[in-house]
Amino acid sequence: MQNLYNLILFGIICVSLTLPTHLTAQNEEAYFVAVENLPEPIGGMMAIQQKIVYPESARRAGVQGIVYIEAFINERGDVDRAVVRKGIGSGCDEAAVAAVKQSKFRPGTQQGVPVKVRLAIPIRFRLADKTGVVSSRPPLRFTEKEYEDLLALLGIRVGKFRYTVPYEHQLHVEVELYEKGKKTRDQTFLQYFQSAGEHIIPVALWEERGVMRLGLQLGKQMVKGEVPFKNIGPVHQQSLEPTHFQEKVPTPIYVFASHPAVVPHIVGNESLSELIELFEHVLVIKAMYER
Repeated sequence: MQNLYNLILFGIICVSLTLPTHLTAQNEEAYFVAVENLPEPIGGMMAIQQKIVYPESARRAGVQGIVYIEAFINERGDVDRAVVRKGIGSGCDEAAVAAVKQSKFRPGTQQGVPVKVRLAIPIRFRLADKTGVVSSRPPLRFTEKEYEDLLALLGIRVGKFRYTVPYEHQLHVEVELYEKGKKTRDQTFLQYFQSAGEHIIPVALWEERGVMRLGLQLGKQMVKGEVPFKNIGPVHQQSLEPTHFQEKVPTPIYVFASHPAVVPHIVGNESLSELIELFEHVLVIKAMYER
């Protein structure tokens, strides 16, 4: 399988799989978790680091480490809000928030349009010497694996499916839920017209106030909803290759499987039916296209 996260891309699509029947598209206030082009701090990550005021108490105590900030960046590149997701204390958390809030970003874009983005940002605190100088030199850009790890810190699991169709088409997406080997839900919830060319179907799962939520994004439209799984436990997830996608044939493009105890032994090439048999909870997203 190709790199699972060649492009980490996620929007919040609304679907309720406890599925109250409502389905809402949210284009105004929803924040993408990642987009085709992520926001970038003007001047790079070093520009944020240079805004750090190393707390005197942290310097005296020799406190070093990384503070992870969740930043909500609007379509103008301004930081609407910044929240500490993992801190190191001694005033460093507050200093990291202040530095992020003072920063200006090139806004993230989706299909060429600036959008609001929810972004995980690591701020390094490292004492070079007794003067308390911040000496770390962060990368200008994160690798896909590094950004995947940052999303995992926020409790977000992300997958994607890339495909190419040479003509305008209608995309049909459906969700199936299985528990203990039996299908408990099967719903087609979205039909979307796509232009010719390459497209990405992003998928995200995260917990919010104790409830597992599913997110999908098609184009600029975002939808989200609840998944009624309990006792999630260890997780296995995979996306499929574009070669599996067929016209007028519902095809699994993403599988999320979990077990409340230990993940069953798998080698990575199990069929969908085998995963459904092995895992207590399985969520399958299928898609097909037609003219």
